[in-house]
Amino acid sequence: MLHKIIRRSFAAVNKNTNQYHIDLNLKYVCHNYNSYPLAVDKAERCYVWDIEGNRYLDFMAGFGSTN
Repeated sequence: MLHKIIRRSFAAVNKNTNQYHIDLNLKYVCHNYNSYPLAVDKAERCYVWDIEGNRYLDFMAGFGSTN
């Protein structure tokens, strides 16, 4: 899924976007698991907010804690 996202130059990109953080992840992080196209900024109870300020209801199982 993420391999289909078009990579852009880091110099001209707004750093407060999901795309910027996705590009960083693709460039520097080991890809053992597939990631979601979302950069989480904060979380409270069952909600998470992305770096662009959008609020989501968290339905993830927590793969790291499950292991």
